[in-house]
Amino acid sequence: MSVFIVSDKTMQQVVSAMHCRHLGTEAASQLGRELFQLNHLAVQARYGDDVEPPPECETWTWKPNTPHTCPENVPSDTAVACRFLRAMDCLRYQTDEPIGTHRLLEQLYGTQEQYRRAIIRRMPEYREADWD
Repeated sequence: MSVFIVSDKTMQQVVSAMHCRHLGTEAASQLGRELFQLNHLAVQARYGDDVEPPPECETWTWKPNTPHTCPENVPSDTAVACRFLRAMDCLRYQTDEPIGTHRLLEQLYGTQEQYRRAIIRRMPEYREADWD
């Protein structure tokens, strides 16, 4: 398994997904910086301590750019919810194996599960499936 630092675009989507918990802008930016630090630790665990941290670990800023409502804390636009889930899946893949458990990763996992349940419940195939 290779590990890399996720892009700014990915982190923007991850923090936007987790932001439905109504963090302020500075708290959301701090969350992104901490997640970048965990991502960096995972890269170091895989490739060694000489891997330089990305500047995002210190300077990253969340840019709210996707207006959405959050019933169940998941965007009502399913396409947006799927993009956010995919971004969270990418970050999780980059951090899962190398560093193990961490409180922020546990929060990420919980948000992923919440998104998966909400997206599935919206599917007509799920709503129309037998319940017996």
